[in-house]
Amino acid sequence: MQIELIKNKLDTVRSRVSLHESGKGYQVSDPEIPEEFQLMTRVTTILDRGIPKRELEKWKIRQEDSFFSDEFRKRLRTNMSYEETVTMALAVKEESKQASIIIRDTAADWGSRIHHLIDRLSYDSSVFVPEEFSMAVDSWYKWISASNLSIIATEQPLYFYDEDTHTRYCGTADLIAMTEDECILIADYKSGARIYPTHSLQNSAYSMALKQILSGLDYTGQPRCVVIKLPKSIDETFLTRESSNVPWQEEVFYAMAENQLLVKSWESNRKKWVPLKKGKVTSDV
Repeated sequence: MQIELIKNKLDTVRSRVSLHESGKGYQVSDPEIPEEFQLMTRVTTILDRGIPKRELEKWKIRQEDSFFSDEFRKRLRTNMSYEETVTMALAVKEESKQASIIIRDTAADWGSRIHHLIDRLSYDSSVFVPEEFSMAVDSWYKWISASNLSIIATEQPLYFYDEDTHTRYCGTADLIAMTEDECILIADYKSGARIYPTHSLQNSAYSMALKQILSGLDYTGQPRCVVIKLPKSIDETFLTRESSNVPWQEEVFYAMAENQLLVKSWESNRKKWVPLKKGKVTSDV
């Protein structure tokens, strides 16, 4: 399949997708999708609702405990009364809750900036690279070169819609490329400490959407999906993980999205009970 045909198709998709004014999803202006179904949930929102982030909660607890331990020792004085110690401890406890948020937001900001930088470098290698991103960028360049990838699109919006169940979602793939053997590859960049199983599910959602988008071009292949962990420093390792059995993972994500749509429909439906008859007293048994 010619890369230019795919690029043209994806450009059309890009022109139809925008962030919804509510900030809760994407607005997809596709004439083939009924207007009432053009507001689509983010892929990451579906994952967050469907799979508890236990590792993230553990990380949050560790950060708060570490902050509390360090600050408590710093502020403790030998001449402090019991009441003063308790008051100080409660204050540090409250501050510790903010500590994990600050660390999280700082990491998220770094991640957003490296995503934006790599997006620009994909089309213009002369873009200036700040020192704090040099390890990530160097590793990314080496991977692109060693993999012999032809870049098709970066930061590419992708959406999926099932006209039978109205199951739908939208997300953004960091990289779509063509391999030497003419297989489409979807890559998602991660800047956190680890690669998690849900990242594979996220890419599988993009794969399912991309196959639907390219179906008009008679594309019948199965995209490969990889997750890339970008290093922030020399102490961290550049890591790639490729998803296995992607069609099965696509089914899992679809089931999750469909079930959440069903639950949302139930929540908004007011007809959950048989109407009470006037003047009749009822009791639950």
